[in-house]
Amino acid sequence: MEYNPVNSSYHDRLEAWSIMGTECDITYIKNGKETSVHSKVIGVLNVKDGEYIFGENGLAIRMDSLVAINGVSAKKEAVGK
Repeated sequence: MEYNPVNSSYHDRLEAWSIMGTECDITYIKNGKETSVHSKVIGVLNVKDGEYIFGENGLAIRMDSLVAINGVSAKKEAVGK
């Protein structure tokens, strides 16, 4: 699946949460279904097939599958509002 980059403002927010080790409520799409987890964001990294956020216990989520983090929508039209 082709990677669809997140808005740069949202990307900056993800990096800030990573630097601060912020505990987050993360909602994302996994196997076509909305899934929620609670984890610290401990890293943001570009990988061969896209950009990922990393959390505790091996959590790795491709950024274009994010729905929201801490209630902040990952949808491009909602970023910055």
